[in-house]
Amino acid sequence: MGVPGLPDGETAAAMERMFWMFSLCFRYPSEEVYLRLRENRRLLELIVREASSGPPDLPDLQEMQAEYVRLMVNNYGHVPAPPYASCYLSKEGLLLESTQRELRRIMREAGCEPREDVREPADHIHLLLEFCAETAGALRRGESGLKGCEALYTVVCRYIAPMAEPFSGSIREHARQDLYCDLAVAFRDFIREMLSLLGGEGESIHMCEQEESLCHPCS
Repeated sequence: MGVPGLPDGETAAAMERMFWMFSLCFRYPSEEVYLRLRENRRLLELIVREASSGPPDLPDLQEMQAEYVRLMVNNYGHVPAPPYASCYLSKEGLLLESTQRELRRIMREAGCEPREDVREPADHIHLLLEFCAETAGALRRGESGLKGCEALYTVVCRYIAPMAEPFSGSIREHARQDLYCDLAVAFRDFIREMLSLLGGEGESIHMCEQEESLCHPCS
């Protein structure tokens, strides 16, 4: 697949905002994250407008935390919507060390490697989206060129796109809160738009590397 040309400043700015907001929505809603969601409620409303019949109802902090854990961390031994890209790239639904290494390399070369205090694997959806937001921001500011655009393209098409549909579908199937249902639809549609913009179709990569797995099957 060929890498498209550099986006203009306005397009890069829009990409940065959207990637950043979805990254915020798909990370654990700590008090700080929850406050930032409240502060950016207008953007949140814009994002879910087409997926919702009304303004998003932001649950209280404890309810949102419980829903996040139930959907993406643990639900009586079963995780309905694993937030890790490698779980969707592996036939066995495994969290793979090979994927972590490759993503860390891409992020390191782009100057956006996760901080040392970040405990989540590099293929957690919020880290992938955060990387895309930072890369789009660097493109907007003129601090990155085709190499940064190529890194963004690779992460979106190779890692985010293959998980977007099943991840979104699982959230819609199991979520009890309207906000997460609406976010799932909006996220799926956003990634579809990004693939169209980038000229990619997403890559279906199935790996069977159980010997390199970091955990039991995520599903």
